Amino acid sequence: SLLVAKEVITTSSDKLVVTGGEYQSWAQSLMGPAAVRMIRSMHADLCFLSASGIFEAGCYHPYQEVVEVKRAMLESAETRVL
Repeated sequence: SLLVAKEVITTSSDKLVVTGGEYQSWAQSLMGPAAVRMIRSMHADLCFLSASGIFEAGCYHPYQEVVEVKRAMLESAETRVL
């Protein structure tokens, strides 16, 4: 989310890396194959994610573009928090 990125840079002096990808204004986020590739090339110690629904079989989100990015984030993280 570019909203989260903006908040991080205004409240922290740490380095910030954002993915490439296609900007989706409805989500104010970068998505698509380029974003997924970038995420998969990195490793995170901790990943916080949300879902639209949680079921015994897994999680649900109505937009496939979001699912692909979130799946890549989950796969690249050591610890996951939903």
